[in-house]
Amino acid sequence: MKWRTEWKWLSIFGLISIIIIGLMTNFRFNELQIQNHDTYYLIGSFKSIIFTTLFLWTIKNLYYLIDVLLNKYKVFAILIAILTPIAILLGVLFIYLNIQELLVFKEMYPDLNFLERIIPTSIITGLLILLVLIEIKSLKHALDLIKNQST
Repeated sequence: MKWRTEWKWLSIFGLISIIIIGLMTNFRFNELQIQNHDTYYLIGSFKSIIFTTLFLWTIKNLYYLIDVLLNKYKVFAILIAILTPIAILLGVLFIYLNIQELLVFKEMYPDLNFLERIIPTSIITGLLILLVLIEIKSLKHALDLIKNQST
């Protein structure tokens, strides 16, 4: 692991986190208010930025870990090729339900800013795209394994 490269990744993810939290708080960086039915969650902006940065950095490292495992263990590639479509299907269903909830929220409260409610859906969409990339890589490795077995 090269620390210089990791610091660059952390800086990029920190900038993305500042933009995300800034959009959610209208660039006032006051407490982040998340409403879930009748409960309000108040989270400080600094903690949100740190959490989002570490979350994105962890996702990047998990992607690299899966890539190394796919290259090293072909059976793992087959297992991922089987299980990832199920996760993709659940992710698509989750995104669909979130968009439906956003549309209902927008109809019920037309004056409120719903940008803060669309950002988590966008993050889930990004993770879903990452899952599709992992599926493509795992299928490639699984096909290589099948070709090697047949010859």
